[in-house]
Amino acid sequence: MMATFSFDSIKVWHIDFSSNDKRLDISMKRDIQQANVLSLLILPGNKYIVMGTKEGDLLLYNLAEAAFCQQIEGAHKKEIWELAMHSSPQIKNSRGELIVASASADNSIKFWNLTQSHTTGIVKL
Repeated sequence: MMATFSFDSIKVWHIDFSSNDKRLDISMKRDIQQANVLSLLILPGNKYIVMGTKEGDLLLYNLAEAAFCQQIEGAHKKEIWELAMHSSPQIKNSRGELIVASASADNSIKFWNLTQSHTTGIVKL
């Protein structure tokens, strides 16, 4: 998967390479209308993406349901310019949970644990 974004939308693409005929097929999987996205991260498994906005908000989007499942307003005081992830099985009690880092123009880096409810299956930052 690959994602591109502009001022008012995000496009998520499916990329398939056929080794038999050495052909690359690219097709758009999802078109998301969301303004002011400055950073984007596709999470492992290609089911969710995290977006950082010009306003300092973090957005979690479920690709399968084509819906936002979480918005953290004011995650930062200024623009979120970069997102990164790390799975940390070496940290005690983390059980390999995914950690997402957000870096902002407010000169801060924040760390978020991605969790999934065992009862409802809901994924949250």
